[in-house]
Amino acid sequence: MARFIAIIFSVCLIWFIGVKPFLGEVYYFKYRLTQKEQYIHKAIKFDPESSLYQLTLAKLYFIKGKLFKAQSHLDRAIYNHNGDLLPWATWYMNGIHQLRMNNVIAGLGSFHKSLEYNPMYRPAQNAVEQLSLAMARTQRKK
Repeated sequence: MARFIAIIFSVCLIWFIGVKPFLGEVYYFKYRLTQKEQYIHKAIKFDPESSLYQLTLAKLYFIKGKLFKAQSHLDRAIYNHNGDLLPWATWYMNGIHQLRMNNVIAGLGSFHKSLEYNPMYRPAQNAVEQLSLAMARTQRKK
């Protein structure tokens, strides 16, 4: 019985540490080659915690105009961050997405968060400057 449990444990260990993440990568690269949405969904099925897969699906929904689905996957990419993405670039993308959804304050907050991770990240610096100028102009008109 102990031998049977050891074999089951070994098989599970191999599946969850080696095979399952590898299959996620296979489907991710199939997606990159074919741009078929079904492959990124399969990759996420094998590794739902991968921030890279979540961000890729968020970009896909963003392009299709499905903004709320995109935001859901972008949030997962940010909060399940597992080191495979640059945090400042992910927060910057979140800021762009928030602006597309007409949420200026959240966008500005995301750009500031991006700058917390990398104060020299020029795209986020430019976005903060532009938004600050636009908000100052809007305040003067009132």
